[in-house]
Amino acid sequence: MNQLFHLQCKLAEVQIENQFLKIQNEKLAEQVQKNELKDNISRSSRPVRRNLIADFSKLETQKLTNEIDYLKKKVGTKDEEILLLNTHLKNLETELTENKRIINQMTETFTFVSRSSNPEDHFPMEDQFDDFYSVKIRSLHEELQKTNEKLEKETEKNLSDHFKIKRECENLKMSNRRFEKTVEMLQNQLKENQIQLENTEKARMENNQEMTFYMEEMQSDFELKIMGMQLEKENLKKELEELKKENRFRQGSSEEWKPMAQREKERKEEDLSERIRKRLEGLGLSRY
Repeated sequence: MNQLFHLQCKLAEVQIENQFLKIQNEKLAEQVQKNELKDNISRSSRPVRRNLIADFSKLETQKLTNEIDYLKKKVGTKDEEILLLNTHLKNLETELTENKRIINQMTETFTFVSRSSNPEDHFPMEDQFDDFYSVKIRSLHEELQKTNEKLEKETEKNLSDHFKIKRECENLKMSNRRFEKTVEMLQNQLKENQIQLENTEKARMENNQEMTFYMEEMQSDFELKIMGMQLEKENLKKELEELKKENRFRQGSSEEWKPMAQREKERKEEDLSERIRKRLEGLGLSRY
């Protein structure tokens, strides 16, 4: 009876540990849902980091799902073992009760027979009863002892499996914490990259505005220079026409003025050409 009580205590401990494993499984399932939610949140981020975070989260979620399935199978196996142990205990208790009932019935029968007949004639029957009782009790004791040893070994194995599963749960917790830190680090990096990208975009827009302003100013200055050059060119043409008229007048008035007028004309034309060339070079429009 003490061994049965000890076995029942062990069975209760295994049931408590099994319940603890179920709670751990539920926590891991909640963590998987949390990771899937983070995965959905990461999908709304920018395309540069979104695919990396989503793929990493999918791999970690799949890994946790596989580990949870493995733990569920372990818990199911433990439930089956506990059910078998309970069934075996009930069978043993039933058999023990039946054996006690048979022994009590046999004891009453032999006692009644021994009292109702000559005691000297029934001494051998009492001895036979004692031998039968001793053998039966001894066989039951040996069977129960073997059964208890077997159940103790199974219980030790179940406890070993339980501690192994417990260590695996701790490893899963640590892995989950590392995964959460990695996801948090990637999210912070993504925020920093978004801020840098926004600053770069803002600087690019400002540079474009400045370039547009400078180009408009340069175009205005260029147009003003072109207009000034055209006016200068018109004035120079007018001066050239006046010089030509003056030269024609001098050539027609006197023959002696013709050589001097010709030289003066050439000199003024050269001066005018040189002035036009220098003015165009100064404006950067020598090709005109």
